[in-house]
Amino acid sequence: MNKKSTLGRISNKIVFLYFFIIIGISFSAENENNISTSVSSSKSVIDSLYKELNKNPDDTNRILLLNDIAWQLVPTDYDKSMMYSDSALILSDKLNWARGKAESYNNIGEAFRYKGKIKDALEYHEKALNYFKIINNKEGIAKTFDHLGTTFYYLSDFTKAFEYYSKSLSICESINDKKGIMNNMTYIGILFYRFKDYNKSLEYYNKAIKMSEELKDSSNLALQLGNVGLIYLKLNQYNDALKYFEKTSQITQRTYDKYNLAITLGNIGYVYSKENKYSDALQYFHNSIKIAKEIKSEYTLAHQYGNIGELKFQIYNDNIRNLTNFNKKKLLREAIQNLNKS
Repeated sequence: MNKKSTLGRISNKIVFLYFFIIIGISFSAENENNISTSVSSSKSVIDSLYKELNKNPDDTNRILLLNDIAWQLVPTDYDKSMMYSDSALILSDKLNWARGKAESYNNIGEAFRYKGKIKDALEYHEKALNYFKIINNKEGIAKTFDHLGTTFYYLSDFTKAFEYYSKSLSICESINDKKGIMNNMTYIGILFYRFKDYNKSLEYYNKAIKMSEELKDSSNLALQLGNVGLIYLKLNQYNDALKYFEKTSQITQRTYDKYNLAITLGNIGYVYSKENKYSDALQYFHNSIKIAKEIKSEYTLAHQYGNIGELKFQIYNDNIRNLTNFNKKKLLREAIQNLNKS
């Protein structure tokens, strides 16, 4: 194996980005998913919705339940999600209920986005938008703008994404939807990061942090703090990055959010590696791996093994003159072994 090519392959994906976790958050009119919700709790919600569905006749409440189930299923089973959305759409047509149609179209659009059929996603979100406009449902319009913004983000059309998130933010402010304001502040912060305007990005993240504190939304607060930490890391301001990652770590420990805790511990380890604090870096990488194994997060495991592999190369390169031949071979062997696991 070529050591240089292996190192190059890994180094571009060392730090997990909260950005991509957050950008995937979207909201239906009836249900707002929290990013830290576990698969097991989501399954519990779906099971509860199934039970309620059996109790409801063909009315608007049944449409709401069908759309809620569809929304819950989008990330894990988009084909099944589309089946429930279609059922909701058929019943909405039968009852001539515009809101039900709009929510069904949004769910179908999100299912298409998860399937990677972005143009189809746009088509269905546009249909949803038209229905929400007909009934002047401002909350629905704002959330559909969010869907459209996210879809354009996936198309790497960041200017269009910015346009839709800004429209959504304006509506959320007009109806005092604080949760919507907070989310759009986050999305716009993400885009300013993409535009490499880090000061503006920080400005919007800090606004989102303030809103998270007002809403007592610990999970979102942790993610916003992590986003700020990543910007400081990008700017090589390691003390500030560490400060924000440690705040994130404290919250995720308190809320038992093991997924984001594992990510954060890895990011702390990465900061220590940049400061040449090898022992501290290794400790945090291994702590992250321990949690990742508990929650069976293969993606997190791969990244942290990549972190350790790169760190071993870093130790080798920084100390090559003082290492014995035995230790040189040992470090290189350990580096390659870890990179192969990533």
